[in-house]
Amino acid sequence: IARSIPHVIGLTGTPVMNRPAEAWHQLHIVQPDLFPSWTGFAKRYNGYHQGLWGWELGEPAHLDDLEQRLRAHILLRREKADVLPELPELQRVPSPIEVGEGYKKEREKIVARLRRKPGLEGMTIQEITAERQLAVEHKLPAALEWLDDLRAQEVPFVVFAHHYWALNRLAAHLKTVPVDGRMGQPDRQRFVDDFQAGKLPLLVCGTRAMGQGIDLYRASICVFVEFDWNMAM
Repeated sequence: IARSIPHVIGLTGTPVMNRPAEAWHQLHIVQPDLFPSWTGFAKRYNGYHQGLWGWELGEPAHLDDLEQRLRAHILLRREKADVLPELPELQRVPSPIEVGEGYKKEREKIVARLRRKPGLEGMTIQEITAERQLAVEHKLPAALEWLDDLRAQEVPFVVFAHHYWALNRLAAHLKTVPVDGRMGQPDRQRFVDDFQAGKLPLLVCGTRAMGQGIDLYRASICVFVEFDWNMAM
């Protein structure tokens, strides 16, 4: 579609989720002659190389050069303070929760298993996933108490979590339904509209389905009970 349009402007808040190679398609649409080849771009900036089982991406490289070329030819960055100076400064407030000895003992078992089998990527991801679920399971009771105190203040807020089972428990406790990837986009938008219009006091949202491209500016507080795998979400 973009090839038939004389001028293309790309708008995004998070152009790269994990690695530089992911940005090539957007850059190529906006200015095709800047980085004409994905392979050449990936080799220089993302360590694209011949691996044991074929070609694979490696570690990011030459990032200073990439930033210089982007800023010289294509990139125009504006921060919130540049475009909406009337908004208050964003505040991030960690709320430490004591999870108890049960979590610590189970976590030690997971760490021990990882040490016995280092370097096995599939096993590592499986064990880290288990630890993440264990962590949210043990901190959820205290998090629910904290959310009850917040709800008593009668301020609009949004709660984010990653795992479906955690979203279900949060939503059940707060007497609502989770707005996540299990819900169709029209229904998700209806919940967003109702919240923005003041018809709903709060939302319980999945980080994947509701983490980007959605306006929830009525909320003065966002609570992350747990984070996504990818911190860009």
